[in-house]
Amino acid sequence: MKFNSITIFLALACSFTIFFLPHASKAADEVNGIAATVNGEVVTKAEVAGAVMTQTQLWLFQNQTASPADRDAKIREIKTAALKDLIDRKLILAEFKIKGGAIKRQYIDQAVDRIVRDRFKGDRKKFNEELQKSGLTFPDFRKIQEEQIIVGAMRSQNSGGRIMINTPKQRQITYQKNRSQFASDSYVKLRMLSIPKKTSEGNAAASSQKALVEEIRKKLLDGAEFATMAKTYSQDSFASAGGSAGTIGKDVLNKKITDIAFSLEPRKVSEVIDDGSDWRLLYLDAKQEGKTPPLSEVYEQVDKMVTQEKRQKIVEDWLKRLRKDADVRIFGS
Repeated sequence: MKFNSITIFLALACSFTIFFLPHASKAADEVNGIAATVNGEVVTKAEVAGAVMTQTQLWLFQNQTASPADRDAKIREIKTAALKDLIDRKLILAEFKIKGGAIKRQYIDQAVDRIVRDRFKGDRKKFNEELQKSGLTFPDFRKIQEEQIIVGAMRSQNSGGRIMINTPKQRQITYQKNRSQFASDSYVKLRMLSIPKKTSEGNAAASSQKALVEEIRKKLLDGAEFATMAKTYSQDSFASAGGSAGTIGKDVLNKKITDIAFSLEPRKVSEVIDDGSDWRLLYLDAKQEGKTPPLSEVYEQVDKMVTQEKRQKIVEDWLKRLRKDADVRIFGS
């Protein structure tokens, strides 16, 4: 199998680079156990944990107000995806080997040099220090980079021809499916009132806390001012400002709160919301809906999205064939 410079460049530009993963030593494998086998090759729980840790840290950073329930659900989702991705990775590497593929050393050197330049500002001493802390040897690290290049190149090779013709119907379907992505930002001027489920009395107070927030909601429906009730009863960081969370977009609060907030009409109070460790009430002072441009104004973006969807489908069909022909065994957590 031959890979020209364009294919390799695409792989280098598009692949997700693993920087430093926890060192999966033999002893660690024995402690952490086996998550799956792919044609007899082991995927350890340590490998899965390393991938999950990176993805989880990124998600939590971007969703700092997520409820415990949302966090647990997302972590389960990330863990499932991480194992699947690692299995696919081994299948792709095995296919590359079967096809007799080879990656030139210069491409691996370029990948390493780029990491030193971008992540460590060209400080190779600092790079080596961090590498040593990770428990990886330099050959181990180069091997990781080589595998990333292979995976990217193989995906590119199996994503369809260089040119794809998209029909008007395909563009229209994709445009309608992704209208919200093209819309200008929507905003709400939001107030929030929070009552913790537990007090110093523990679980016994949970029912009385819910009764309290329901009584507060009744008073709001009867005409009480939300700001006054928030200052009086709320126990979150917005309380002193009358519950005001300010003017926010859809990427600030967790998905559950965001969906409810943007579904409310101005000057309306929400139902009582179960948000993990708290009961919450939301109220909108104002709302600004985003506007969606016509297809003609976002034609090129939509056309690229159609092409990307087609290529993803082709790659997924290819991976399904690899999975079907392989001996993949997944073990319990």
